[in-house]
Amino acid sequence: MSVETTYFSALSHEQVTVSNDARVFGIVRRPADWITDVVDRNIPALAPPDELLEAYKSVEAAARDAEEANPQEIAWRSVRFEARFDSYLSKPGPRRILRQLVDDARERPIWLVCFEANEAYCHRRLVAARIRELARSEIPERPHLDDACPDGEHELVFDGRAPHTRSCLWCGLSAQTITDWLEGERP
Repeated sequence: MSVETTYFSALSHEQVTVSNDARVFGIVRRPADWITDVVDRNIPALAPPDELLEAYKSVEAAARDAEEANPQEIAWRSVRFEARFDSYLSKPGPRRILRQLVDDARERPIWLVCFEANEAYCHRRLVAARIRELARSEIPERPHLDDACPDGEHELVFDGRAPHTRSCLWCGLSAQTITDWLEGERP
């Protein structure tokens, strides 16, 4: 499973390499006409709600006018962007779309694209994280060795069960089990 992010300028100026089999999704509320030339589809339901984006832009502009060192960070924290956007993504409509993107990402790489160059203060990072989180939540809790993926087909992801632990997204076996039991010397 592959979920990548970038911004329109990097994509249109070929600063990122997108494989031919990848699906590219814009996630902006008000797309420009030319966006259809660089994405397969735009999904405005995964863009920040207007009131959140307007609050962010307003605080960012005020911080910029006040010559603050990092207007984006000030706006991000001031409007509680992450918490509010996370709440928005938890609503039924966005949740359904996110589930579909999990399925899409399992079939081929997907890219999420918007206008913001700095991913630290961008909703696409949060959307990508939510997609990965949803995919991980489907990792089987109590996998059995008989359910293991064929050799070499494991896709390891951080599973959230403990810091730095990874499990296969498909069969649920831990990286340690895969290494020690399936690929290592069996007792």
